[in-house]
Amino acid sequence: MSDEQIKHETGLSREDHENRNQFNELPKGKIKPSEDKTIWTDDDGRPWKLNAEPNAAYHQPYPVPIAFIRAHLSKFIPGLKVPNLKFISPNADGKYSEIVANRYTGELIIEQKLWEPSTLQLMHLMQ
Repeated sequence: MSDEQIKHETGLSREDHENRNQFNELPKGKIKPSEDKTIWTDDDGRPWKLNAEPNAAYHQPYPVPIAFIRAHLSKFIPGLKVPNLKFISPNADGKYSEIVANRYTGELIIEQKLWEPSTLQLMHLMQ
């Protein structure tokens, strides 16, 4: 898919996608699980929806294929759980913020190497 085709289908240019993290609203303090294990909350009570662990494969300290396999196998072998989890939360303007946090501490993961604009890279490879 060309950049123009992606923009036509998604409404986002490559530049918009690659710079999207600068517009994310961040949680207040650390996030923690609520009674519903798929919804975590920050210190202000804002809900953050937990994505499936394989969706966070690009945000791990491992190569993507290893992270993806570990995320799937961890359903059966808990010791293989990936350390970083991906969350989304609706903003007041109707857009969404996306964050990655450590599953054990609730602290945000903001290292650039874990936040590469992988979706468009993957779409580009699938041409």
